[in-house]
Amino acid sequence: MKTGNLVDDMKLQLKNVIDVLPEQDRTILALYYYEKLVVSDIAKVIETNENKVKESLDNILSQIKSNIILA
Repeated sequence: MKTGNLVDDMKLQLKNVIDVLPEQDRTILALYYYEKLVVSDIAKVIETNENKVKESLDNILSQIKSNIILA
């Protein structure tokens, strides 16, 4: 069934896009999605302000979306 291949392809694309992100962007993603931290806590961890974290998340997600090719 092709659906499994499509999902696997999308996972691989996502991994590849994330792998080339700058370290701080990968850290923000990990803290937000895997550690489930809120923006204010992420800002404390990486020693920046909340607006920069929000802006970074928006930019990271836009970059990921623009680099994922849907079949």
